[in-house]
Amino acid sequence: MELVNGTWMARSLTMMNLVSNRLSNMAFLEIHTDIAVEDEFLTTRTLTDVAFRETELEKLRQQVD
Repeated sequence: MELVNGTWMARSLTMMNLVSNRLSNMAFLEIHTDIAVEDEFLTTRTLTDVAFRETELEKLRQQVD
């Protein structure tokens, strides 16, 4: 855990697949806060339309750079 801009954030998460009985660990190397995420990014279209998703992700990447 790490305090980032007044909010406690996990630096890593461990998940267990109950079907295969395997563990997965996800480490967060960088944490960026206060990024504006448009509502249209949080839709099922983002999951199914690769071109749309990449266009929207590029907008988010520009906020981080």
